Amino acid sequence: MWITTASVLGSGLFVWPLHVVLVAGQNADIALVLALVWTVVLTLLIPSPQPSGIWHSATRILDGVALIVTGAIDAVMLNQLAAMLQTFFYFDTPRAALILPLTAIVGLAVNRAPQTAWRMAMLWVPILIFGTAFILLLAVVNVTHLRPLAPNDQILLMPIFQGVGILAYIGVPIGTTIRLVARKLASEPTPAWRVTAIVIPWVMLAMLYAAVMGSLGPQALTHLRWPVVFALDHVTLDSTFFLSRIGIVVVFSWTLGVALSLMVHIRLGFTWRPMGRLTRLAVTTLVVGIWAIAALVMSSPQTSTRLLLHIIDPTARFYLIAELCAMLALRGFSAVQHRAHLPAANR
Repeated sequence: MWITTASVLGSGLFVWPLHVVLVAGQNADIALVLALVWTVVLTLLIPSPQPSGIWHSATRILDGVALIVTGAIDAVMLNQLAAMLQTFFYFDTPRAALILPLTAIVGLAVNRAPQTAWRMAMLWVPILIFGTAFILLLAVVNVTHLRPLAPNDQILLMPIFQGVGILAYIGVPIGTTIRLVARKLASEPTPAWRVTAIVIPWVMLAMLYAAVMGSLGPQALTHLRWPVVFALDHVTLDSTFFLSRIGIVVVFSWTLGVALSLMVHIRLGFTWRPMGRLTRLAVTTLVVGIWAIAALVMSSPQTSTRLLLHIIDPTARFYLIAELCAMLALRGFSAVQHRAHLPAANR
């Protein structure tokens, strides 16, 4: 479940929750809940055990498309990470000096041993989650706007649907991560395991949403490019504590979160298509090279954001609908096949 958390959170850190608030307004919380319900339903529809024959080929195609879309999201997040670091911490540092070392470290770490990415995710993701939860508890003192956190009196369906749609890019890695990780488990994941794996990242996103909306308010939030970074960076601790400001912790956590996400996505690719060590090394070099070049070619965070919202997110939306239809069809086919094999007396 920690691997799923790393896979999902890395795809949404730097643009959360700005755009869902822009399109859904104070109905954004409803959109968040509906997006959670959608992904939970999608996850529970994943067959157990894994299908065979034509359905196995269909799910492999779905997983391959998801990995490609997720890779495009990773390039956007790398660009956003570099721009965020330049804006808040390393003002005169070239983007290449921020992106290239990170992608090189990811490439080296993911090829060090077959299970390195999984073990690092299972070690660091819980630490990052509890650390973020601690920071969010500290941010409670800055909450001055409780009204945006309350259910809106006027429920507008179209903004809610738009809010769910604009969250599609976050949901793309979920199904394929669970399907591919299940291959590495000793037994098939139970429904409770699947739901827990989905709920953890969405709860983290909900906590970040509450902290940002409560401390900044919906009006100020829509005028900031990285509202979560701004809200967490302005958490101040008592002077007797080991840090007077929490900014350095935010930088470390978010950079590590993106690195873990990149490693997990590469390892998912190796699970989708098993390959030898030299082939893995060549593929890793190619993938991290494409990520680095794409992140550097995007001239600004505005460019990467437009790419995410106008090209990647609509593609992700179409993919999630196709995945839902495929899982429903597979469930129906499995039910018919099971009924056909029942003795006539039990029909």
